[in-house]
Amino acid sequence: MGKGTDKLYITHSEWSSGDNYSASAGAKSRSGGASFRRLPFNFCAASLQPFKNPVCTSSGTIFDVEVIDSWLQKHKTNPVDGEPLSAKDLIRLNFARNAETDSRTPGFSDGRGDLIDPVSYKVFTDNTHIVAIRHGAYANVFAWDTVQKMNIKAKNWKDLVDDEDFTRADIITLQDPQNAASRDLSQFKKEERKNGNVNVDALGRIGDKVIRAKLAVEKARKEREAGGDVNRTAAGGALRALISDEEYMLKPKRIKTSGYVRIETNLGELNIELFPEFAPRAVWNFIKLAQKGYYNGVAFHRNIRNFMIQGGDPTGTGKGGTSIWGKNFQDEFEGPLTHEARGLLSMANKGKNTNSSQFFILYRAAKHLDRKHTIFGKVVGGLDVLSKIENVATDSSDRPINDIVMKNVVVYVDPFDEFQKQKLEREKADKAKEAIKLSGGTEDDRTTWTGKRLRADGTSAGETTGGGVGKYLSSQQPSEEVVGNHLDTWNEPPKKKAKSGGFGNFDNW
Repeated sequence: MGKGTDKLYITHSEWSSGDNYSASAGAKSRSGGASFRRLPFNFCAASLQPFKNPVCTSSGTIFDVEVIDSWLQKHKTNPVDGEPLSAKDLIRLNFARNAETDSRTPGFSDGRGDLIDPVSYKVFTDNTHIVAIRHGAYANVFAWDTVQKMNIKAKNWKDLVDDEDFTRADIITLQDPQNAASRDLSQFKKEERKNGNVNVDALGRIGDKVIRAKLAVEKARKEREAGGDVNRTAAGGALRALISDEEYMLKPKRIKTSGYVRIETNLGELNIELFPEFAPRAVWNFIKLAQKGYYNGVAFHRNIRNFMIQGGDPTGTGKGGTSIWGKNFQDEFEGPLTHEARGLLSMANKGKNTNSSQFFILYRAAKHLDRKHTIFGKVVGGLDVLSKIENVATDSSDRPINDIVMKNVVVYVDPFDEFQKQKLEREKADKAKEAIKLSGGTEDDRTTWTGKRLRADGTSAGETTGGGVGKYLSSQQPSEEVVGNHLDTWNEPPKKKAKSGGFGNFDNW
């Protein structure tokens, strides 16, 4: 008669086997291979950073042209698979962009807008099948769905962008979501990394910056340790040692002192308060341009009643002007400022991160401009002059018929200059305290609470007769009283012998 063998517990053989009951089954299942890491489609395969000027190989590997040029000057090989590669083998990629949107998270985008299909305007993602149609040294980039429907199935072998002829062999796959292994970082050729986990050689000019940053950090650390200041945090002195004063001050919420300027026009004066706490770059740009006379004699080229007046373009066309750095700078939207009132001063731009020298002053609230234009000041004096300016007649292109000219822009309070002065004063005070400390400290530091003065080594130099507590203590020890020629001393009386009790030793018996 058979017996049941099912047990209500796991036996030793089951625990030690290689099946799911093994105690290390989970660890074994995870150790089969390294975790999959896919390179985003808009990243250079050499620097592992978002590309700016993309090129690709005939196999579809994408690089940034500056990074791969620097690599090929030294190695002459493909940094991904190690195969021979030369500059003439690279194909320039023409991506279409939507400059008004940027759906990728910070660090995964170059800040110039989404990459899109030029026909369907579909935004490319890491799950989009992307192809390039090659025409000699360049290639236009499309979504595979577009090429498949409008070229292959329709038997229309002409490029949908420039109408150039191509064949099926000219189609290069840049990303195939069904073949994720082609973008797997673990499959890339590993090069010896002599500087941490970064392939400095593949970074080109970026690699030089990485090396310099490492050297600067190491130098600052050694100087800090040599000076005994080992408790200073990176947010304090170490950070200041690695970046310039300008870069330090242009961080939001560093400078909290408002700036003040006066715009002198042919219709009157406008007094402006500037907000460096929330828009330090815009304020720095405006102040520095004003101090060099950039706005002197520049007319406001656009005036719309009940909306705003715009100026700051020396050409007077609305298309000119440059920042103090000679290039456009990024928007600054951090902070509570909104376009909620008349008289607010904001940066004019042509899109995301295209601020230069042009600005505008609101005549009324314009909430639809929030997070599209950087607010950096407001009119605090001369609102009657602003009303005069608003009432100036304009032509059909909103240009004032009678010129409204900025004769001069006077800077009364430069918040960055004030910050520098306060910094110098603090440094002088710190040096003075250090000098006093090295000389032994102040008078209070050299005197104890009992009135004793301390030597340089910290030991007592004797008692003082000054105004400390020690003045109430006698400076001499009490002398023994002398009577006649003898000392008045006290003699201890002889000790009494203790009587022994009991019966004795019975000698008289």
